[in-house]
Amino acid sequence: MLTWLDHLCRKGVDYKDGKEHSSDPRRAFADVIGRIFHGAKTGRAPVENMLDEIFYTILMSIVAPYLPDGSSLLLNGQPPDRTLGIVLTRETANLLSDARPIEIPDAVWRERLRPLQTVYVDIPHGALTFNTDGDQGEVIELRAILAAPYLPPDMPGHTQFVVQLTDRGTERGRGRVAGVLCPDGTISLQAGDKSGLTVDFTVQEPFAHPLLHKAVLGRAGVFLRLVLAYYFFGPSEAKQPIPETSPERLRAGKPRNGESLFAMTRLHPSGKVGRPANTIPSTWNLSERQEVAGHFKLQAYGPQWSERRLIWVSGYERGPDDIPLRPKAVRL
Repeated sequence: MLTWLDHLCRKGVDYKDGKEHSSDPRRAFADVIGRIFHGAKTGRAPVENMLDEIFYTILMSIVAPYLPDGSSLLLNGQPPDRTLGIVLTRETANLLSDARPIEIPDAVWRERLRPLQTVYVDIPHGALTFNTDGDQGEVIELRAILAAPYLPPDMPGHTQFVVQLTDRGTERGRGRVAGVLCPDGTISLQAGDKSGLTVDFTVQEPFAHPLLHKAVLGRAGVFLRLVLAYYFFGPSEAKQPIPETSPERLRAGKPRNGESLFAMTRLHPSGKVGRPANTIPSTWNLSERQEVAGHFKLQAYGPQWSERRLIWVSGYERGPDDIPLRPKAVRL
């Protein structure tokens, strides 16, 4: 399987009889998600918690083109837009990791997305990892991010997202954390004042450090903003379309080599953003809180500075040259 989403989709066949949709796992998966979504919407089979509701709503938008004949999904009275699927190479994930939040308003990249467009970001194994106990214990990885700029429905300008964690080097789910990108640049664990924590119990105490889910949320939110900035404002040659395997070319329900069950774009690294090679880590791991000096920004250029491009800004010290350097603090 090329992506975690392909793997999840293939699991949909396990819940079906096998005859009706076994030739195309996308239809089997869409049927499963559709039934869950319909049961929750009608109240006949409510989902267990807010996290599941968010997760299945986003998945429903992704699989909407493969729903059974006669079925449809409407968001704000309209069918959802085609999902923006992004697959990162290990080198691209390294390029965008270990960086401070990008200092641009979310509105800049949100206006490039279609209003009802879901985003899926596939992150390679081992690129972004976390120690579950905050020290040298078990390591899990950030495997995928799903985001929807049309959620929460009563919070315009916000972006709901779900982080999928897996055991290191596998597709075996370890837990999920949901959060919201806020227009002021912050990241919230809650979708509203009345919402509880949207976190699977498997990444909370006693199974993990009590602050692990917050660390995951903060890193994933920063990373998602950087990925979208790189996609929309990075070098055009960094984008490589990944073919979507047609039903006729599926092999035992699996996509062909180099293809995916869903239309995707692979993002390659580029030296044009200006990040020096010696500042790019080979992997990113959070076992304690760290400070990073370098950061990405959108640089204005072109006629009347009307265009933007993503560049790397190296770290620097602020303030007059004739005063002592301020000692660096260690955040615990």
